[in-house]
Amino acid sequence: MDVHTAAYFLAAIRIVSAIFIGMVLVTQIPLLRAPHDALGRITQYILLAIALVIFLGNLIPVAVDLATVLGDIERSSQVLNTIGIGYAFSNAVTSVLSAVLIWLMYKVIAISNAKSR
Repeated sequence: MDVHTAAYFLAAIRIVSAIFIGMVLVTQIPLLRAPHDALGRITQYILLAIALVIFLGNLIPVAVDLATVLGDIERSSQVLNTIGIGYAFSNAVTSVLSAVLIWLMYKVIAISNAKSR
């Protein structure tokens, strides 16, 4: 598989992901206005943060993939190395933030379960 074909498929997958997470964000914002207890409110904000991290984490890779497909990326190794590092950094930051937020969500659930006993 050549680079352009791979970039096309990666861009398509990330765009689908961005559309779905965008729908989550559109749904989530009105839910924040609903009355909740303190833990429910914290849970809502954590879910919103997870959705935002995933949405924003798709922006740089989609831009790189689309630039590759459209041929806007120069072929010099310096440019490709810089883009590759940015791509990898974006994925790493998205992964760690998502993991921390999911871990935080489970901590809130544990606190909620402990309070209900």
